[in-house]
Parts: sequence; C-alpha cells; structure tokens
Amino acid sequence: MILQQLHDLSDVATVEAYAFNQMWHYALNVHHEADAYICERTLRQYRRWIIERGLDRELFRALADEWIRAFKVDTRQQRLDSTAIRSCMRTLTRLGIVTETLGKFIREVSRRYPHYRDWIHADPRERYVQGSAQDGSCRVSPSEARISLEQAGHDLLNWVVLFASTEAKDLASYRIMLRVLDEQFSVVSSAEAPVRLEVKSPDLIPSDGVQNPADPDASFNTRYGQGYGLQVMETYQVDDGAEDAAERPASGPDLITYVDVHKLTQQDQYALQPALDEVTQRDVAP
Repeated sequence: MILQQLHDLSDVATVEAYAFNQMWHYALNVHHEADAYICERTLRQYRRWIIERGLDRELFRALADEWIRAFKVDTRQQRLDSTAIRSCMRTLTRLGIVTETLGKFIREVSRRYPHYRDWIHADPRERYVQGSAQDGSCRVSPSEARISLEQAGHDLLNWVVLFASTEAKDLASYRIMLRVLDEQFSVVSSAEAPVRLEVKSPDLIPSDGVQNPADPDASFNTRYGQGYGLQVMETYQVDDGAEDAAERPASGPDLITYVDVHKLTQQDQYALQPALDEVTQRDVAP
C-alpha cells in the first residue's frame, strides 16, 4: 500500500506490479513465483482493516522512531505546519447529497438484507438507484429544486423511521441518512401536523456536514474546498553559519515525526498540544 501511494497506482495496477515487477519483489522480499500474487479484493480488505484498526498510525510511529534512532536524528528542533487534502469525490448540490444518500442506503440494504427490498416501493427505488444524484438534481429547474429537495427529504424521513427498529439501522449508510436528515432538514411537530419536515436555510448547514455519502468524513472550507486538514511536524537543522561544509557538525536527515488528519473546520491553534503530547510520549519531543 505504501508503494501504491508512492507510485500513484490504482488497485488494478498495484496487483499487476506485485505480480510482475521484480523491483517490487525485491522490496517486499518475494522469492517464489507462487507468492507473487494478491487479488484486488484482498488488497481492499487489508486496507479497510488497517484504517479501521488504526494500524497506519502504529506503523508510522514505529518506523519513524526506528529511523530516528538508526540515523541519530536530532529532534530538539521541530516545526509544525498544516495543509489541505482535497477529497477525490464529486461535488454535489444539497439535493444531490440527499438523493445519493438514499441511493447508497438502497444498494446496501438490498445487498445485506434482500428481504427488506420490498419495503421500498419500486418508484423511489428506481428514482434514487438508477439515476441517483446526477439525474435527480439535473432534471429539475431551479424553481422546482426546493420542491424536489422537500420530496427527497420526506423519503429520507420515511426510511429513517421505517428501518429504525430493524437490523438495517446498524448499516453505515443508515447512519449517514440520520446525519443528512439532521443537517439538511428540521423535523417539527405541531397541533395541526404531528410531524412536519422543513428544509433548513443554507446558512444553517454545518461546514463539517456530509458533503458526499461516498466520503462522509470530509468537510468544507471556503478557502480549500472539500477535503481534510493535515498537520505535519518535522525535524530541521539550523544553519550555523559555517562556510565550509566539513566544519559543520554531523547531523542526521530531517524526518517527519508526527502526522494528523482532521476536519478542515479545525483551526491550527488546536493542533499544537496534541502533537507535543504524542511526540513526548514517544520520547522524540523538541
């Protein structure tokens, strides 16, 4: 997976490189032809496990600490800065977010619990699965968009209530439906109507709300767009003014000691203390 990111490869190209690239065999200690195979599904499965169990963080810390010791890196001086990571997802309208969320839930519940498929009538099932957000938001005029958003909101509310007492409530797509319902709509009650759905004003939509159900953890920033914030801390050496390189004291390479990914809505002032706490715990603090 590190080589995949390093060379910017797709899953298909990664599997092919693992099978046929001798440089990969050398790097990964593959000596026998029978071992030079991995299927795409296995690659995706291990990636999911690594992310869910936080193994990527553990691997980074272990490798960084080992390199610091091996290269005798001076960690007394370090600097911290942030940047943005753009999420590779399609930008959706509010209507698109709702319809994509409904389509995602229909597909997941149909795959995991096919006996619930008949609970959803054929018309909305086709509307949200066949065309999904692209058709749902592009086939309406601006004056009709609010009506369509309200209709999609009612479907969203109905499905949230309908599946609340079933095992489908534990699906990731159902939890996304709950978030989108809370972020995009207000559910109010009155004497005239027990339950009424109202579309929220755009200024009430949170910046860390769901931007696309395909990447529900991404957030929005007016400067950077949709994605994530990234904090990086590294060691560095100060030029001591010596003109002759031979007179300078020997020092190891500069290494990244800390990385953290967070919401784009988080300000940098809150990033320093967690960074110091972690590197102090690992005994590589500045």
